[in-house]
Amino acid sequence: MRTSLVASAVLVALTALAPAAAAAPEYTIAALPTPPGQPSGIPLSVNAFGVAVGTTTAGFGPGNAVVWRGGAVIDLGPGVAVDVNAFGTVVGHADGVATLWRGGRAVPLTTSRPSTGVSVNTWGDAVVLSGSPEKFSLWRAGTLTELPAPGTHRTGGIVNDLGQIALNSTEGVYRCTRTACAALPLPPEPVNLHAMNGRGQVLGTAVSLNQRAVLWTGSAMTDLGHLGGATTDIGGPDSLNDLGVVVGWSKAADGRFHAFSWRDGVMTDLGDPGVESRAYAVNGLGHVVGHTSGTGGVIAQAALWRDGKTVALPQLGGAPWCVARQITDLGRVTGFCVDAAWRSVPVVWSVR
Repeated sequence: MRTSLVASAVLVALTALAPAAAAAPEYTIAALPTPPGQPSGIPLSVNAFGVAVGTTTAGFGPGNAVVWRGGAVIDLGPGVAVDVNAFGTVVGHADGVATLWRGGRAVPLTTSRPSTGVSVNTWGDAVVLSGSPEKFSLWRAGTLTELPAPGTHRTGGIVNDLGQIALNSTEGVYRCTRTACAALPLPPEPVNLHAMNGRGQVLGTAVSLNQRAVLWTGSAMTDLGHLGGATTDIGGPDSLNDLGVVVGWSKAADGRFHAFSWRDGVMTDLGDPGVESRAYAVNGLGHVVGHTSGTGGVIAQAALWRDGKTVALPQLGGAPWCVARQITDLGRVTGFCVDAAWRSVPVVWSVR
């Protein structure tokens, strides 16, 4: 769930209403519907109200961009839906051209092919990746403006509700507005960017043999450390919330990767000894989802971490592999399961 002002308002209301020590909720699981002839799929983003977007396929080759809303699937045609804001505006690409979908209309964001929409904020500002060499541009109210960061643009392209865009290029890491970019301090290794929150904090990884997670706050860079095994990794755009909580996985002293939660300089091991685990997303309440290694023929067990406990989420019909990838502040979880035919089935976990 990408950050938004609307999501923050939901969080404030939930925090005021939630009991101090609520019991962990019970969840049910259901497969999300897919278009005819496209049984495989994966959700890539979900907004504060549980509207999810992603892609579905026949199991091979290019697929279709889709929206899941209210238990139904909306087929947007060939392409991929990458991000959705609180008002249901979707960005991604339609058959290789960056596109924004709003109010039942598809709006091309550029004429360049290949290109894709990467992220969209509450106000409908969208970031587009296109060109050769590749560049990020900001689309606002019908005007596309190339961001002035030097070099070939690589990862990031995340826009928040303040209009800040985080990106990295062959020349460095930048926090930009539409008209200016400020360079951020660099680690010695190459960098991949994964997330930015509503406060402008930027999350990335320094890529090397012993990979490290790094967080930029203002102009300062912080190495998040590790759980004893030197390597730390991040799962994607939902790995950082507006409170500055980071989740991911790090190699622990037992030689296995453990899910972690990091805040204010302290990394907390969420995993259990001897069990592999990975965390992919954290909501505004600090609840974390991902997966653990399973037992009894289960390769990956979808998991929720909250209030100091690990909650095993239901698997889909005996599927050997389920991964929870997004969680809203209302507790709705989306992800995928791999079934016996090794197809990726998009799923939703709902509070009972």
